[in-house]
Amino acid sequence: MIDIKYRIINENDVSQIATLLNNYLSFGNANERNLIKLCNSRYTLCAEINQKVIGYISSKEVINIEEDLNYNRKFIDAFNMARMNSKKEAIYITHMVVDPIFRKKGIGNKLLKFILREGHDKQFVAVGWVTPNGWNAKTIFLDNGFEIISKEERFWYSTENVITAYCPYCGEVCTCSAVLSFKG
Repeated sequence: MIDIKYRIINENDVSQIATLLNNYLSFGNANERNLIKLCNSRYTLCAEINQKVIGYISSKEVINIEEDLNYNRKFIDAFNMARMNSKKEAIYITHMVVDPIFRKKGIGNKLLKFILREGHDKQFVAVGWVTPNGWNAKTIFLDNGFEIISKEERFWYSTENVITAYCPYCGEVCTCSAVLSFKG
């Protein structure tokens, strides 16, 4: 049996996490400088085998939802409707990635469950990247009580902040869709 360790990230992990994000999720935009800011946060952790990071999840308390949701009016309105004037704080799950070699082994599910336990008294929001192959983490989020509250075709292309970095699925300009999921 594989010995997988789950823990809060530290500075020694940031290089491996940046590589994991850039290869499978972040359009090549993840950098160590930004990741270092997340070290020792109770809402950011990794899964590792033999000191190799194979999974990562990060989240943060919602302070500026407009910025967090890339100024996408449709998603902002859906988020505000889902909250229905709740006074609960909200946590935005910013990234979740598992190395494809280790997917379908429950790693993403365990990472998400940790975040949900840490913020047990909060609401959660996540933007799911829908590639031509679908939303890789859909089952994980739905099985943990999230519901899809909005979908935007060509999400990364439809905003003022067009992401022009390389997309591993689309090429130079990402035209993938996105879903907004919420857990109250």
